[in-house]
Amino acid sequence: MNHHNKIRLHRWHHLMLISLMGWMLFPESAVPANGSPAEQRTKLPEIQLCYGQDHCITVEIAATPASRARGLMFREHLAGDRGMLFVFPRLYFWGFWMKNTRIPLDLIWLDEHHRVVAIVPDVPPCVKEPCKTYQPMQKAMYVLEVNAGTAARWKLKIGDELTFELPESVKKIIKKQKF
Repeated sequence: MNHHNKIRLHRWHHLMLISLMGWMLFPESAVPANGSPAEQRTKLPEIQLCYGQDHCITVEIAATPASRARGLMFREHLAGDRGMLFVFPRLYFWGFWMKNTRIPLDLIWLDEHHRVVAIVPDVPPCVKEPCKTYQPMQKAMYVLEVNAGTAARWKLKIGDELTFELPESVKKIIKKQKF
């Protein structure tokens, strides 16, 4: 084997090692390259989230860097009784954008006690870059994405408390993350 082939082989091994490490750290990114975005989505944990006793929905939990980055991208529809809860390892001014998101949403930021600290209603999909970033004025630990109009229907306001319980598996994932 000549010197150039050895270098190519070394680079190939290095690339494979980096890819393997990425799949180990972010397993939901290990999806087939030929599938559609909907087919590539992995099943996320789900829980019930309620506002009072009259307004309950099922939410998918995005608790890993990869699932938070993907969010509701590429979805053509979100049922009225569904949403996504983004869970972060610490309080921060978490910003969101609507790149590759095809449905209008309400963005609702919650503190560590599940109280609403910010609401941005009726956020349209981003159709042209650069996409606008939406950010709260107060730190949050959770962000809830629901269909546009949900916050108004629920008459949700700053300071209201939502109820939900994270599964132990999600708590463990969050605890391991360093930010």
